[in-house]
Amino acid sequence: ASDPLRQTLGRLATIESRGIEDIVLDGDNDPVHLFHALLVAELADNAGWDLLVALADECGDRSAKREFKKRLHEEEEHLVFVRRALASLAKHDVLGEELDMPVRA
Repeated sequence: ASDPLRQTLGRLATIESRGIEDIVLDGDNDPVHLFHALLVAELADNAGWDLLVALADECGDRSAKREFKKRLHEEEEHLVFVRRALASLAKHDVLGEELDMPVRA
C-alpha cells in the first residue's frame, strides 16, 4: 500500500531540489549564485537532520538519536563552510575585499 503523505513529501522534495538544480545548471557560473544555491540546499538538509533528531528523541530511540546527531553535526560543518564561503564572496563583490575562501579541515 502506498503512503499518500510520503508520496506528497517526496514530490515536494523533488520540486524543491529542482529549483536548486536549475540554478546550478543554468550556465550562470557566478560563484555567488552557486554558493547561494548550495546554502539553500544545506539549510534544508540541516533542518531535516534536526527534525530526525527531535523525532528520535520524542520516540525514545536513543540509538537513532545518537546516529542522527552525528549526521547533524557533519551537516552543521557543511553549513558553516558554505556560509563562510558565501560571506567571503559577497564581501569581495560588494566591498571589494580580498577574496578569502574558507578551507575545509
